[in-house]
Amino acid sequence: MIFLFLSFQTSTSFQNFLKRRSYLSVEDSSHVLTSPDKTFTFGFYSVGDENTYWFSVWFTNSSDKTVVWMANRGRPVNGQGSKVSLHRNGAMVLTDVDGTVIWMTNTTSTRADRAELLDSGNLVLKDMEVKILWQSFDFPTDTLLPSQYLTKNTKLISRLGSGNFGSGYYTFHFDNDNVLRLYFSAINMGFGIKRRLTMDYDANLRLYSLIVTGSWMISWEALREKCNVHGICGRNGICVYTPEPKCSCPPSETTSTDSCMKFCSDDCQCEAFSYRLSGEGLCFTKSVLFSGKKTPNFPGSIYLKFPANFEVSEPASLVGTDLVCPPTFPKIMIGSSSMYETAVKRVRWVYLYGFAIAIGAIEVIFIVRLVVPL
Repeated sequence: MIFLFLSFQTSTSFQNFLKRRSYLSVEDSSHVLTSPDKTFTFGFYSVGDENTYWFSVWFTNSSDKTVVWMANRGRPVNGQGSKVSLHRNGAMVLTDVDGTVIWMTNTTSTRADRAELLDSGNLVLKDMEVKILWQSFDFPTDTLLPSQYLTKNTKLISRLGSGNFGSGYYTFHFDNDNVLRLYFSAINMGFGIKRRLTMDYDANLRLYSLIVTGSWMISWEALREKCNVHGICGRNGICVYTPEPKCSCPPSETTSTDSCMKFCSDDCQCEAFSYRLSGEGLCFTKSVLFSGKKTPNFPGSIYLKFPANFEVSEPASLVGTDLVCPPTFPKIMIGSSSMYETAVKRVRWVYLYGFAIAIGAIEVIFIVRLVVPL
């Protein structure tokens, strides 16, 4: 009999278990565990081309690889050098590229012999007698699966938003009286359907069913009247049906162009403001200006503030400029048109390194109207 003494070992033929002193690498897409019935997959999960990964369990056949559990929800790891290992001392440990321990199980000094992904979606650590020493079902994130319990010591915490896996503002748990009552009937009751109960980022609890196309159908939701969700429209917002639910401002909260202009004029740090009126007045002030550009597609206007003694000059040509640029540039994050739909959505300021122009002067302080993207 030959014994190989290695610090850790890996294999290209992972099944539904990971042996002690073995690991999964973030750099190898084949380093995953799959449940015996192939319903669930366990490994490193990423969104888009971002260099951030989460140690997760997800539905194998869902079109978007819907995640049902995460180990490092608030601390994603790097796309290179990160790995999860089942140590000799019985602990499963997730390390980042620099070796920093991001997450680990509480099974140190146990006889944990293997990590196994069950057909239920439960990731478990077992000893040689097949006794479960640790299970992911005891540490839910925002989703419950069939056969998974919600106890007085566990809770569901919503995400921050769609595509944002950070812990959000809403929880589903037992209260101080240890009372939790939830009765519901799904529209497609029966066996054989893959389901998940998720506390969504809009504070609504929903039951989803996986259909043959790989997408999810809402079989049940706790709050059918969307406007009943607490705080859905943010501070001072009003939820109205038109007939679809939509957020708007009360009349006294709608900002006019003049009031937005005065607000910027009175603020010494304000160098410009953006204003748009489409059902409600949206006023955004800016203290730093970058990348002025005219475009017919942006649904708003920006007003720049200059001193009265400002002298107008011809716009600089883009050809043959002597700009000195840094050797590296920040990654440009491009938002979609949906970010302008409601007043309550968070705005991401996109900084493009360049400069905008100016025109004319009026009285003590004057405002130049340009159409530029934010």
